[in-house]
Amino acid sequence: MARPNKSMRQIKEILRLKFQHQLSIREIARSCAVATSTVGDYLKRAELAGLSWAPAEEWTEEQIWSVCWSFGSLP
Repeated sequence: MARPNKSMRQIKEILRLKFQHQLSIREIARSCAVATSTVGDYLKRAELAGLSWAPAEEWTEEQIWSVCWSFGSLP
């Protein structure tokens, strides 16, 4: 199996920082070295998918990615 890209590996960390540590989008972006727009996009996708940290903590990055991107582009 191909190695997940950096973005896929970071989605779990972004969710963890938001839900466990209640960091702001800017703080998460700084911590993960990604754009604030990327963090906002990931969190919006998780929200639309109804995903909270409880199930995401046990899931692989691939499972989280497939749930968050299952509906295509953001409205």
